[in-house]
Amino acid sequence: MKSLNKILTVAAFSVVFCSALANDKPCDSMRIMPVTNEFHFISPGFAWINIADFNNSLAALRLSPFPQQAWMLSLGSHTERGRWISEGIGTLRIWGDDLDSIYRASLYMGDFGCYSGVNVLPKNLPVNAYPYIGLHAGFSALHVRDNEKTMSDLLTSIEPNSVLWQATGLLDLGLGSEFKFSDNKGGCAIGLRIGYLLDLYKNKRWMSGGVNVADLPSITQSGPYVRLVLGGWDNHHDKKRACCTDSL
Repeated sequence: MKSLNKILTVAAFSVVFCSALANDKPCDSMRIMPVTNEFHFISPGFAWINIADFNNSLAALRLSPFPQQAWMLSLGSHTERGRWISEGIGTLRIWGDDLDSIYRASLYMGDFGCYSGVNVLPKNLPVNAYPYIGLHAGFSALHVRDNEKTMSDLLTSIEPNSVLWQATGLLDLGLGSEFKFSDNKGGCAIGLRIGYLLDLYKNKRWMSGGVNVADLPSITQSGPYVRLVLGGWDNHHDKKRACCTDSL
């Protein structure tokens, strides 16, 4: 229950933070930048996470270890307001199935949230570069089950088929950049994100079916990552708000 409260708290702060970035105030009371560009993107990459203690516990349970690196795939939305850049994003980190033991084990991690930064390059260039900071709600999941069963086994088996999970909050620090191509019909963007996720909670409990799993150490999701960003937009999505005309 405590883990669920943690993820709900971080998720709430993430939603409020993202909403504050996107919310427009009246122009006569605050000079909020109009949207100057926005696009959706897909972002594959790699993440590195130290799971040595977790792997040692798996070995004691006759389960093989997982590698320190994982594939990651993100989907998100990019918004520019002059130099101000913000992105909302959801990410899944995937390890291959562990088949080197009597059981099949699968490990997943993921997060959703947002981050923002300020472009440090001149605005008239087709490329931008910006440091960013963000807040995410994260989770880890471990699925353990038999590697293979017959139909009769399915009808009589009491072998394990369990999903364990834990929740956390993540601070996201990184550098972003993209090069944008555009014409009368629209445009596309190719970019890169290099960053570091910092797990905000150290002592997390694994849960399975509403029960605490006491003898498995928590995973700290802190570690670096690198992602390629591929995005695009149509010109009819690039409409300026008529109310505000000032820019940084």
